[in-house]
Amino acid sequence: MKTDLIWNPMAGQRDAQQPLREAVEVLEEGGWRVRVREAARPGDCTELAKSAVAEGAEVVIAAGGDGTVNAVANGLVGSEAALGVLPVGTGNVWAKQLGLPAWGLPMRHPLREVAHGLLEATVRRVDLGRANGRYFLLWTGIGIDAEVAHEVEPLVELRHRLGNVLYAITGLTVALNFAGTHSTVVIDGHVERRRVVLMVIANIQLYGGGLFQIAPAAYLDDGHLDVFLFRGHGLAATLHHFFSVLTRYHMRDPQMIYYRARTVDIYTDKPMAVQVDGEAVGQTPLHVEVVPRALKVLVPPSASPTLFLQPAGAAVLGRQPCA
Repeated sequence: MKTDLIWNPMAGQRDAQQPLREAVEVLEEGGWRVRVREAARPGDCTELAKSAVAEGAEVVIAAGGDGTVNAVANGLVGSEAALGVLPVGTGNVWAKQLGLPAWGLPMRHPLREVAHGLLEATVRRVDLGRANGRYFLLWTGIGIDAEVAHEVEPLVELRHRLGNVLYAITGLTVALNFAGTHSTVVIDGHVERRRVVLMVIANIQLYGGGLFQIAPAAYLDDGHLDVFLFRGHGLAATLHHFFSVLTRYHMRDPQMIYYRARTVDIYTDKPMAVQVDGEAVGQTPLHVEVVPRALKVLVPPSASPTLFLQPAGAAVLGRQPCA
């Protein structure tokens, strides 16, 4: 199994070099041929993934957080190479959605276990979203989360040192001053005119660092995106929706509007920040569409079968004989 591992050294707060070496050893003991490619800048990951495809890689592993996974996925769309992940970032929501262990006590360095999971993974085709031309695995949207993403985007060193603490502090600061916005949303041709504090268009079930199950009915292969409009304005509405999602009441909350859709267009009275997979990506207006079965991914045995609508049809990759 010809494999490129693309590592973003700025992801996460821990020194990942030794754990990554251990993970590579596991893969190579399983017969995979692994080439490690370090990104000089986070933005290099997409081009490194395209290069890996051009050079015949069958698997491309993103070693980083969700931003790294997004960048690598954007380089693999439309190819036959499958995306794997070694989670060494801050949020690692994609890894959590696949049931992979995160760094933390009692398991300080779980990457060897993740590597064993990759060896036993199946290959599945999953849907992607596309937001103003950029593909996403997780979600896109506007509102308080996008404002936070834009606030922390230039703080590269602080993100590396503080991680989720920085996001929490910034989130509190933004929430105290965020009033929401009047938005016109066109969902598969249906028009909603609402004032919202948050709008999330999800491709997966988890959200917010993996702490919340925002889209319990989402599938990775159903050809739809799950759209959530959280109505209101000001801090009171923000806190209401935070605890509503935390307690999973939001699916019954009359202040939240839910759709399943193939296309979504968002227009706001004033330009608003946009986030794609938790990264700051421009401003509104925002055009979003689903791209069915656009990407091959490695799905480890730890992944819940509830992530998929279609039955598994791919064989287990298994431990390949050494070349």
